[in-house]
Amino acid sequence: MKRTLKIAVLLCLAIVVMLMMAACYKTPDKEFEQTMPQQTTPEHVHNFGDWTLVAYPEPDKTGEALRVCACGEKETQTIPKIGSAGLAYQINEDGKTCTITGRGTCTDAELVIPVAIDGYLVTEIGGLAFRGSQALKSVTILNNVIRIQTMAFENCSNLTSVTIPDSVTNIDAFAFQGCDKLIQIENGVSYVDKWVIGCDRSVTSVVLRANTVGIVDYAFFNCSVLTSVTIPNSVTSVASRAFPKCDNLIQIKNGVSYVDKWVVGCDTSVTSVVLQENTAGIGDRAFYGCNSLMSVTIPDSVTIIGDEAFHDCCNLTSVTIPDSVIAIGDEAFRACLNLASVTIGNSVTSIGDNAFFDCYNLTSVTIPDSVTSVGNMAFYSCFDLTSVTVGNSVARIGNHAFDGCYKLVEVINKSSMNITAESSDYGYIAYNAKEVHSGTTKIVNLNDYLFYTYNGTNYLIVYVGTDTVLNLPENYCGENYEIYLAAFRSCYDLTSVIIPDSVTTIGGVAFSNCTNLTSVMIPDSVTSIGNDAFSNCTNLTSVTIPDSVTIIGDRAFSDCTSLTSIIFEGPVAQWNTINKDIHWYNIVPATEVICSDGVVELK
Repeated sequence: MKRTLKIAVLLCLAIVVMLMMAACYKTPDKEFEQTMPQQTTPEHVHNFGDWTLVAYPEPDKTGEALRVCACGEKETQTIPKIGSAGLAYQINEDGKTCTITGRGTCTDAELVIPVAIDGYLVTEIGGLAFRGSQALKSVTILNNVIRIQTMAFENCSNLTSVTIPDSVTNIDAFAFQGCDKLIQIENGVSYVDKWVIGCDRSVTSVVLRANTVGIVDYAFFNCSVLTSVTIPNSVTSVASRAFPKCDNLIQIKNGVSYVDKWVVGCDTSVTSVVLQENTAGIGDRAFYGCNSLMSVTIPDSVTIIGDEAFHDCCNLTSVTIPDSVIAIGDEAFRACLNLASVTIGNSVTSIGDNAFFDCYNLTSVTIPDSVTSVGNMAFYSCFDLTSVTVGNSVARIGNHAFDGCYKLVEVINKSSMNITAESSDYGYIAYNAKEVHSGTTKIVNLNDYLFYTYNGTNYLIVYVGTDTVLNLPENYCGENYEIYLAAFRSCYDLTSVIIPDSVTTIGGVAFSNCTNLTSVMIPDSVTSIGNDAFSNCTNLTSVTIPDSVTIIGDRAFSDCTSLTSIIFEGPVAQWNTINKDIHWYNIVPATEVICSDGVVELK
């Protein structure tokens, strides 16, 4: 109706304009009229983008979807109310999602888990949430829930039907224990919907249903006579404790434990792994805590990398994820502290929550065009990450996905998302970025020092070498440069650094937590020392500040617990004019600043 009215108004305006033109101009003669080209204005055809959900539908509230044309015209669509009302819930840590914790005031026998409650997206069904609910007969879980926690529906003895959507990637142990009317038993294997939840311990061989999608913790607990399990290609989740005490089932090859074509474990002393060519999946926590593992070869038969699959493999330095892989699980590579290089295959569609959390040495990431979703905190605290390429299909970047990536100066955006520099939107991906562009990377590696130039200013972003005594480059392409935010942060092995007189600024947190740094030379070209620039350099004993410095940031030398000597190369009067916070020297043993003509006491 609005669109029709708008067109009518435009037509009226067009008629008015034509009448005005007729009144203001003489009618052209016929000869001129014949030579005038006939002009027609083509009718605009709206080319709307995809629908975007702008308000979740709830049990007592409709939702709304929006799509926009390039001309600015908008269309909205109302989404009907959905879900059972009155359920109890708890807001999750991200402040945007929630977990169902109980029935609350809801009395529905045929329960529908809502999409959202009070504006919070429902993502989990909590432990014990519906335990012992005898009135419950059926449960429909919508495509927003990702996890069903332990004993969530335990002893719901009258429950006969549960619909579990593909969005659910984790069902914790005993979630449906005691739901005898619900559980389907086939050839000794117990199923709930498409998930395996148990098995008769007398069974010796199992072929899982063709549509099976997951195997929960303890599903095959103590099946000591079981010698064979055939896992279909439809399976996307094998829990880390799916096969405990199945000694006759698990096959060990070169330190790696397999069940059928899935990796389920590994000897923690293994340093290098080449997986079998027919491997279909890497189960949850398969290589968890394999601190000796330095390299892994994943064949192009693997489709799934499970949750926490390589969590805490702190000596793993590089990984290539083949094009066969479609999903990287939650925390899959979390705390792989020395992981410096990762290649993500061109079939991956989702990168899980916390997937690369705390991968400190990762310097660049290309998210391929196949990826549509990057999970919450996926690259959180990847301190050395300098450049990210966002593929053209990425539609979601989760909460805080790139928070704490202080050196991420460049975002190469090929998606339709409106990512802007210095914005906290889209998971803080461009929060520290100097620019967002769609070209090729502008970062240059100069003898293991990575440089970036923006608006005529050169920045030394990070050092990727292994030397512990550093003499920084004399210049960059013959020009001065700045030491960027957090450039050398937490370089624990760094003992000494010489800064040349081409450096003008030492950025915030630049040398913070360099706990073995004993000496530093600051040249008289430096005018600014940023916040926390040398904080927590616990072995730094002395520092000389040139008279060129006009700014000393907050906590610049705080917690330098061995710092006993601070020298300023200018007079006392000049020292007093420096813009510095009262806490610039917090918790240092030095009691004075020695100036060229006197001493300033530190209180």
